Amino acid sequence: MLKNRLLWQISGILGLMIFVGALVFATLATSQMEREHRANITALLSAEAQILGELIIPILVGETPLTTLPLERLSSAIEHRFTIIATDGRVLADNWKLSDTMDNHGARPEIIAANRDAFGIAERFSTTLEENMLYVALRLERDGAPIGFLRIAVPLAEVDEQLAQLRWQAFLVSVFVGSLFLVPGFLLVRQVTRPITEMTRVAGAIAEGHYELRLPVRRDGEVGELSRVLNKLASGAEERIDELTRSRNQIEAVLGGLMEGVVAVDLQ
Repeated sequence: MLKNRLLWQISGILGLMIFVGALVFATLATSQMEREHRANITALLSAEAQILGELIIPILVGETPLTTLPLERLSSAIEHRFTIIATDGRVLADNWKLSDTMDNHGARPEIIAANRDAFGIAERFSTTLEENMLYVALRLERDGAPIGFLRIAVPLAEVDEQLAQLRWQAFLVSVFVGSLFLVPGFLLVRQVTRPITEMTRVAGAIAEGHYELRLPVRRDGEVGELSRVLNKLASGAEERIDELTRSRNQIEAVLGGLMEGVVAVDLQ
């Protein structure tokens, strides 16, 4: 079986096709998972903004002093950066940076989107933290009037790390599933190439003079038809060889009789 080059060639092509298919599947699956993962992160940040916003609205309307906001306790509970921004863009509080050192945020894309649509999302480079961030901003209202903004952010490096793990997992799953098809694929290829291998062996033997050999006809289609043609070829060759042999034997017998009937006569 190891010398069956046709088997291994077709098996190699099949394995390559399965591997390429697994890579394509992994790429498509990863792309879908990335979109879903980003959507899940955005939904999580939005939910956190909604919950935190209920605590911040009383502060923005002046019912509660800003100094009573437990930034450290909220930071440990939320684990993400959040920023409280006034309607004019001034930063009122931030759990990662001192608000006094931060620029006006009124022109930030996520704040502009939240001011327009009540909810804004942006992926950009943070000049404050000097790294790429994913921002979700929520417009806070009281009696239908905007009173400020709450923004929650997560580093894109963290998101990219999670996505890299998802890509690797998708690749491993795709390779594993693809490898499961290699064994049945190899068995199928062997089942298909076995008659061809047998026909090659028998045809070579017939060419060497073994005209008595025949191929078993186990299937219909092109392979079965080729087996019948080779059997017919071998049978016809065997019949012609037998006929030639009989003719040669008859000629030898006649010549042998002629030799026995010849008498030498001396004219002297």
